Amino acid sequence: MPVEILAKRGRDSIRFGCMKPVGFADPRTGKRPYALVQLRPENCKRTLFNIVGFQTNLKFGEQERVFRLIPGLENAEFMRYGVMHRNTFIDSPRLLDGHFMLKGSDNIYFAGQITGTEGYAESAAGGIIAGMSLAPALKGLPPLELPQTSIIGALSKYISDESVVNFQPMGANMGLLPPLNVRIKNKQERYTALAERALHDLRRSLNV
Repeated sequence: MPVEILAKRGRDSIRFGCMKPVGFADPRTGKRPYALVQLRPENCKRTLFNIVGFQTNLKFGEQERVFRLIPGLENAEFMRYGVMHRNTFIDSPRLLDGHFMLKGSDNIYFAGQITGTEGYAESAAGGIIAGMSLAPALKGLPPLELPQTSIIGALSKYISDESVVNFQPMGANMGLLPPLNVRIKNKQERYTALAERALHDLRRSLNV
């Protein structure tokens, strides 16, 4: 979604989107900032940076005007401007099984964001799972089975669930996991319990 459209939804909308400060601390105070803009290095010399998450349909001149309003970018040199992009993906629930293999085949696998796994880590994990499924298949062995209580197991289930209507890409999130047997109101404690359950089930599945 263009950042300008997101911003029109409310004063705090981008603070919970591309300017989300979760996971960061202000080195001057040690506290989480109200909002932030992430700059991602684009080259090894760290002389080029990309503004993370700021997809936009604004004209180039307007982009320069608006982005110079961000503290620290007043005198930035803009080497290129933002454009919208669309991720292409297949209808995975109808085409793939939980091991990222094309249904009806025995040697065709898909991986990466084309499967609907949204995010760098998620797409990389999909490729790893596809490879770890193909390797035993070549030896006539059953594929790797990940528990659905793990994030990647749950994401694999999501992209292969035929009951999903109007399939859209999904990133890793706790909402994909089956609920706990007990109710835990505190979010941090609940997420910790979900992570501990996932690790326990993974060790049991992998026999480690």
